[in-house]
Amino acid sequence: QWLEFFGTIADHVVAEIKPRRVLDVGCAKGFLVEALRDRGVEAYGIDISAYAIGEVRSDIQRYCRVASATDPFDDGYDLIVCIEVLEHLSESDARRAMANICRSSGDVLFSSTPDDLTEPTHHTVRPGSAWIAEFAAHGFQLDVEFDAGCIAPHAMRFKAGPACVPLDSLLAQRGRLLRQVASLRLDNEQKDGTIVALAARRDRVQSDLAAVQRGAEALRRELMSRRALQHASESRILTLEGKLDILEPGAAEKDELIAGLNYHFLALQSTIGWKILERLRRVRDRVVPQDSLRRRLYWSLRRLLEVLLEEGVRSFVAKTKYKIRLRWQGQEFFVKAPPQTQGTQNPELQYQIWVERHRLTPKDVQTMKVAMEKLPYHPTISVVMPVYDTDEVWLRKAIESVRAQIYPTWELHLVNDGSTRPHVRDVLDEYAATESRVRVQHLSRNEGIAGASNHALRQATGDFVALLDPQRGA
Repeated sequence: QWLEFFGTIADHVVAEIKPRRVLDVGCAKGFLVEALRDRGVEAYGIDISAYAIGEVRSDIQRYCRVASATDPFDDGYDLIVCIEVLEHLSESDARRAMANICRSSGDVLFSSTPDDLTEPTHHTVRPGSAWIAEFAAHGFQLDVEFDAGCIAPHAMRFKAGPACVPLDSLLAQRGRLLRQVASLRLDNEQKDGTIVALAARRDRVQSDLAAVQRGAEALRRELMSRRALQHASESRILTLEGKLDILEPGAAEKDELIAGLNYHFLALQSTIGWKILERLRRVRDRVVPQDSLRRRLYWSLRRLLEVLLEEGVRSFVAKTKYKIRLRWQGQEFFVKAPPQTQGTQNPELQYQIWVERHRLTPKDVQTMKVAMEKLPYHPTISVVMPVYDTDEVWLRKAIESVRAQIYPTWELHLVNDGSTRPHVRDVLDEYAATESRVRVQHLSRNEGIAGASNHALRQATGDFVALLDPQRGA
């Protein structure tokens, strides 16, 4: 706090007086000397207290010494500062100190309390006019233009010079003060106008606030209504979740049954008997085309053979007699054929029929392999497949569908998207160990189909990318 106070005084002295050498009479702990030295002024200090001088900053101590203001000073100075010192001296010592100050400088910054008589150490308390007269006796005049208020309200600056009547200076100062008063009055009027405007603005803000509060109350009521709806929805959800808990075990059992049937179906398709049957079906489709008279005759004979094999000769003869009697009466065909529109109304059946008609033969596969070997460019196809809790049957079927491709230059990137079913990791690791073109990543958490696909795409090195759904197959 004291350093800041004396720093302000030092700034004012440097800016307004610009002295080169300064003496601080009664410097105490040397704060003003320190502040002036830090600002490039050649400053010194004296004080009667050895303790105070011992507390001066170490690099400033050589510029401060123990000495009395009543002893003659050893040199001249551009400015002497004496702040609240002479009132502590006796009247005779105060006169000797003032004489020393006036002999050593032509410029003095001086302050001494004019009215503090309660302090026991104050011996020479005088009003400002008395000090002005004392300085005038030594040839120093009050500088009425200088503002020493940064030191104290009663601080003054005295400069050596001939006595003069400071009336012009006082009038000039009076004019400045009057202008300052007028400026302050104008400022007050402007502030009054500002206060009125602010009051009006306050009223508007209060009105807006009231409207906002009304809106908030309406929103609060709406929120309560929505919360009631939410509560009802949550109750509904809980009811549905209870029903779902009841249905889930049955669904899981059905999924397991479907997966088992699919597995057995795949196993059945790999048997020799199934392959022979598939060849016979292709021969049948060529010999007996769809929607032809031969196909209808085929179904009629097939039905007769089914009755003979399933129900025996006796039942076959009995049904044949019955059909002949109905036919003789003109009521019905001899044997029912399958519906004529079955193949045209069911798209899934149409696709299966198309697949059967266009199934590749070993000769077709060999022809395609020879053609591929002649290709000038063999791009690598990167197949990307995210996997999350897929049934083992569908998972194996999807992977095998890629491995069954005739085109050999491919790589399969399988990303386990944080699956919770343990068989997923086992199946993926199994294929990665047995097939060099299969690459597997296991994610620690589920990131969704997009996140898992992005992981796979970052590892893909092929010229083209194919996205594969594990439920579909290639």
